[in-house]
Amino acid sequence: MKKYDLLIVGAGAAGTIAAYFAAKKGFNVCLLDGKPKEKIGDKICGDGIGSQIFDNLGIPHPKKGEYLNIINGSKLYPPDSHYCITIKDRAQAGYIIDRLQFGQRLMLDAIDAGAELFDNTHALSPLYDKEQIIGVRIKSKILEEKELRANVIIDASGFHTPLRRKIDFPFLDKEISPTDYIVCYREILKLKNPVVVDQNYISIYMDNQRAPGGYIWYFPRNENEVNLGFGVSEKYKDRLIEYYQKYVYKPFIGKEICTKINGGSGLVSVCKPLFTGVANGILFVGDAAMQVNPITGGGLFSSMQAGYFAIQAYEKAEALGKYDALALWNYNLLSQKTIAAEFAPLDLLRVAIQKFPNDVLNFVLKKQLITSEEIIGITATGELPLPIGAIIGKVIRGLSNPSILMDLYYLRNQMQEIKAVYRRYPSSPAFLSNWVQNVRQIYTNVQKKFV
Repeated sequence: MKKYDLLIVGAGAAGTIAAYFAAKKGFNVCLLDGKPKEKIGDKICGDGIGSQIFDNLGIPHPKKGEYLNIINGSKLYPPDSHYCITIKDRAQAGYIIDRLQFGQRLMLDAIDAGAELFDNTHALSPLYDKEQIIGVRIKSKILEEKELRANVIIDASGFHTPLRRKIDFPFLDKEISPTDYIVCYREILKLKNPVVVDQNYISIYMDNQRAPGGYIWYFPRNENEVNLGFGVSEKYKDRLIEYYQKYVYKPFIGKEICTKINGGSGLVSVCKPLFTGVANGILFVGDAAMQVNPITGGGLFSSMQAGYFAIQAYEKAEALGKYDALALWNYNLLSQKTIAAEFAPLDLLRVAIQKFPNDVLNFVLKKQLITSEEIIGITATGELPLPIGAIIGKVIRGLSNPSILMDLYYLRNQMQEIKAVYRRYPSSPAFLSNWVQNVRQIYTNVQKKFV
């Protein structure tokens, strides 16, 4: 039986980037995906990605056809939609992509670099040698083998990964709580008249009545096409289409003449990433590691970043000739101090927003008690010292509801604190327990405050 250096499960953005960089470095790489080759890349998502990731990784930006629209950032709207927070930073500005065309490009780049692709092949469960994962059991339409082996497995198989559920490792969640994901439905619509929402921004609508537990999105693909969808908490899944028609389609489209290009549903995590993306012989990247922005639902940027980090970590393990969790721990140091340190503060913001009634959300944005500069500052740097003039201005604007102002200051401080905690991510698995307790305590504090 052939043994690989790396066996990558899932040929999405995270998996193909990992395969590409691993193959370029000369490693023997096997890339698996359950879809037929010509459909790899096709996925239900918002399709937005920041341009900075291409510069960070040193790979070409999408070409016309791979991208459909250029975006300058995102706009976060309250329920009445009269005001918004405009978030402009390099991680937000970029492209609306054609998910299939872009996915095919990443797949072909990986193959051209030397990765071996097996499509129509599913990973079912991990193979063990004592406590070390050494491969996966597979079900394939094209391979006779029932097992594939490698030094390290990279699980990039998405939210529904079957592998993580079968692995015992401290603080590696087998199941994701229903409060940490939303059930989504979206349609790609071609409109007779040009889109009415700003074409160069993705728009997110927070509304705890129309989208309880989630949000509504409106992503312009071009002048006449839009990705329109929403996510709600799991308990509303049986009324998904009913809610979409009533609270999303009719308010945004109404009687406008349009054609549905396609539609579909899925699950999206809206929480902090996994406490650890590492176990003995395996790394978790992208949706399999919950590396999704809790506010915008964007995961392409972070997935590609994580795929790259995984190969950096593998290089170090390869040099040691060891592939247990300790040898692979550098992946956690890279991903938790960047991706997770950005998303954990946003997750706290999400927790608070979901507890706000709609009238409070309207008040907060109208009075600019939360600003885009604060969100960007805290998630990007962890610090945001406000000048005295800004503090006085917030106090004056919030005088009619001082309790909300105090709650938001508390939230802001907790967001800064959790950023700092993630920057102190433990240097080895031995110290993970105490660190997790610190994170959980912050969440307990916020949840009690905004209950």
